[in-house]
Amino acid sequence: MKIKRKPRVGGHWSDTDQKKPQEYVQNWQPGTIVVVDGTIDKDGSRHSQIGIELTEDDVQALINKMINHYQDQLQDMQDKYDNLLIECDQLKAGFHLLEDMIDPYVHPDLFHTKAASMSELLHRLFELAQFGTSPQITDEVLPEIPWLNDEEE
Repeated sequence: MKIKRKPRVGGHWSDTDQKKPQEYVQNWQPGTIVVVDGTIDKDGSRHSQIGIELTEDDVQALINKMINHYQDQLQDMQDKYDNLLIECDQLKAGFHLLEDMIDPYVHPDLFHTKAASMSELLHRLFELAQFGTSPQITDEVLPEIPWLNDEEE
C-alpha cells in the first residue's frame, strides 16, 4: 500500500509512506487501525501519523470492485478475440475468392468459366492486402471488403 498526500487545491501527490501487505495484514481485523507515516518532510521537526480503518464492508467492496475489473477486462479480451475470429474468417473467404479467380489463369484446361479480368483480380488482391494490414478504426466497426459477401460472384 502506498500512502500519498497533496494539498487540497493544486499541487501534486507526494509519497509519504509505503507498507507491504505482510506488514499490516497479519494483525489486521475489522475495526483495527493500520498506522502509516503521513509526514511529507521526513527531515522536518513535525511528524504526523495517519490511521486507516478498514471494515469488513470496505474490504468486501474492494474485493468486489477488483473482481468486476477483471471480469470487464476478460469481456474486453473476449470481444477482441471474437472480432479477430470474424476478421480471420473474412480473410479466409477473401483468399478463397482470389484462389477461385486465379485458378482459370493457372489451370485454363480445367475450367470452363470465364476468368476475371486481370484488372479486377489486381484490384481485389489490393483490397485484401489493405484489409490485412490496416489498423482497426474502432472496436465496434470491423473494416469490410464489400465483395466478400457478394453471393453473385
